[in-house]
Amino acid sequence: MINKYKIPLSAVVFNYLIYITPVGFFTLQVLLTGTIARHSLGAFFLNPLFLVSVVLTLALPFLLCGYANRLIVAYDGSEESCRRANKAVLRFTKLSIYCPILMSFMPFVVSFSLDDDGVKPVVILMQTLGACFLVSLATYIRFIQVFETSLHHLPITKDDVSMSLVLRGFLVGFFVCVGFALTICAPCLHFNGADGIEFSLSKLIILCICGIILGVVDFYLLMWVLGREVTAIGHVIYQLSEGSHKSRVPILSRDEFGLMANNINIFIAEDVKAISTVVDSVETCTTSMNLLAEKVETSNEAVSTVLGSISDVKNEMIN
Repeated sequence: MINKYKIPLSAVVFNYLIYITPVGFFTLQVLLTGTIARHSLGAFFLNPLFLVSVVLTLALPFLLCGYANRLIVAYDGSEESCRRANKAVLRFTKLSIYCPILMSFMPFVVSFSLDDDGVKPVVILMQTLGACFLVSLATYIRFIQVFETSLHHLPITKDDVSMSLVLRGFLVGFFVCVGFALTICAPCLHFNGADGIEFSLSKLIILCICGIILGVVDFYLLMWVLGREVTAIGHVIYQLSEGSHKSRVPILSRDEFGLMANNINIFIAEDVKAISTVVDSVETCTTSMNLLAEKVETSNEAVSTVLGSISDVKNEMIN
């Protein structure tokens, strides 16, 4: 079995965006809110620790994608290679959550090295985590959709489910609410007195709008893929009700819907096999009945011959 699998380019791009987009949104927050003074921006973004975090941000997706792709390609149909590939998929998807969150702490560490008393590390941490929770979540949802759809050739069992539907819904709600709260509260915590009032009146509304839009996008992406899976399963079940066994349910995710799709496909395959067995049995019975009919006809001819001979003997005896 030759496995020519390769992680789709779109999945790789979305995986990179999980790490990169929070940096852009964090920079937008800093410029909009002024939590880092303009004269300190150069020292912050050119700090060696911040540059190291940028290098890690670019390197980690490349390393993780290579690791996962290597083990998935090694799948040759055996149980052992399937187990290793599924474990690699689980690690890849989980590390794509943990690593961006850990990277969000780097600006917090960098803020301690600045010679600016106006920079509050806690505020920086709130902004970076808020950016990660809101922006990375949207790109992670798209990444997981594209990546798991490409794994349709890899068998899935209950132990291989990357994340249940309940957990996915809970995490999306948690990250959206916490991210929105951190994004809004960070500048309010930074400013005090009249400055805070002026800031809240002029710029807080912009952050609220951005947070609401990102939250809506996150929930829409989650529900969109669920709707797509329900539609695919419903279409195949309708085909079955019409007596067609040609359709199969595409495995679009590695959750309860993926398991359901896999089980439906197994049921259809077993049903087709059972129907084929019945058809073969009917054909065998038909052949046997035809042979029996031929033998009965031959027997009838023999009986007719015997009766004819008896009649001739009777006539001879009468004569």
